[in-house]
Amino acid sequence: MGWREIGKLAKNWLENEKTELLTTDHARREMATTSRMNAERDLKDAVGSEIGYQVLERTLRPDLAARVTAARPENVRARHEQERLDRLAAQPTALLQLTMSGELQGSVTTRLPLALTQPDEDDDDPMLTVDLEAPAPIPAGSDTFAQLTITVPYYRGPGRYDLTRLWQRVEAGEIAEFDVMAIAMRVRDESTDLDPMWDSSSGIGLIEVGESGLTFDLGMGSAAGWSRLTGSIDWSPQD
Repeated sequence: MGWREIGKLAKNWLENEKTELLTTDHARREMATTSRMNAERDLKDAVGSEIGYQVLERTLRPDLAARVTAARPENVRARHEQERLDRLAAQPTALLQLTMSGELQGSVTTRLPLALTQPDEDDDDPMLTVDLEAPAPIPAGSDTFAQLTITVPYYRGPGRYDLTRLWQRVEAGEIAEFDVMAIAMRVRDESTDLDPMWDSSSGIGLIEVGESGLTFDLGMGSAAGWSRLTGSIDWSPQD
C-alpha cells in the first residue's frame, strides 16, 4: 500500500473523529465512532501499529494528534498502572502472614494495601471481602506473590466459616452457589490460569474471622497444580 492510500485512511479517520466530537446526533455519533475505529484498525493493519500511530500523529492537527498519542497502548498501560498505584497508596494497610505448600512453596510476611468490603445489612447473601494487593510482585519461594482475595460467603459476623460445609449445602440445593473465584491468589502482574483459586473438592476451606482480622486454611487449585495456603490477615490500626 502506498503513502497515498495511507493518507486516505488517515483522512477517513480524521473525518470520522471530527464527526464523533462535533455532532449532537446520537445515531450519527455512534456511526462515526464505528467508522473511526474501523479506519484506525485498517491503518494499523496497513502500515503496522507503530507507523500507523506516527502517520496519525503527523497528519492530524495538534489537539487530535495528542489524543492519538494518548491512545497508544503503552501510554494507556502507563496511565492505568499509575492509577492503580495511586489507588493503593490511598488505602489503609494490613499485615499478611502467608505460608504456601504444594505446587507453590514459600512464605510472605508484609504489610499491604487493604480493601475491606463489608456486606450491606439488607444483603440476601452477605459477603465479607478482604483484598490485599502488592504494588509490585513480591518474591515468595517458588514464585512471586501479587494479590490475595478472600471472600467469606454468607457472612454473619465474626466466627468460623467452613467453606467445604457451605459448598456441600450448595450441592444439596440448600443455598445459592457462591463464587469460588472470589477466593483466589494472583501470582504475577497479570492474571493467568496459573493463579490458584479455592478448590471446592479439596476438603480444606476454613476461615476464622475476628473483629480486626482473620485466619485461613485453604486448598487451592490452578492449571499448575494444587497448593495449600495458610496464614492470617490483621487489619487492626497501626500504633
